[in-house]
Amino acid sequence: MKFGMYYFFSALRSWDSADVYRTIAENHYDAGYFSNASKYYELARDNYGHARQMFLLAKEYFSEALKHAPEGEEKGMLESFIHAAEYGAKAMDVIYYIMDNMSLASYYYSVNDNKKGDYYVERANELVKDYNEYFTKYNMYANKLDRYFG
Repeated sequence: MKFGMYYFFSALRSWDSADVYRTIAENHYDAGYFSNASKYYELARDNYGHARQMFLLAKEYFSEALKHAPEGEEKGMLESFIHAAEYGAKAMDVIYYIMDNMSLASYYYSVNDNKKGDYYVERANELVKDYNEYFTKYNMYANKLDRYFG
């Protein structure tokens, strides 16, 4: 359980860092500084990818702990951690590709290739629904965890 918690909270820290980089990227993008936006989208992408890996490791450790957990509240808590880690990893996987596409879009806008830039923005937009679905499921299990810990 201890390692599961370590990896789960490592995932959350990477997710937070990625969100900061994404916000900076979006600010540069909105201001028309596409070259800067591209670099910050890459940083966000890499941090979301790291968060995904941490969620997957956390899920492995929680799954192993579940095999040895007594019936009751601890088992329910572990199941919530497993599901939160699973949907967190799925959300991070999708947003990784959103950031990758936005980085490419920003790059192409920076070299005045608007057609390719628009193409990658559309590809990113196609993934937003999947991200929102996984993020909603992650939040459902995260809220259950909040109730365990008060």
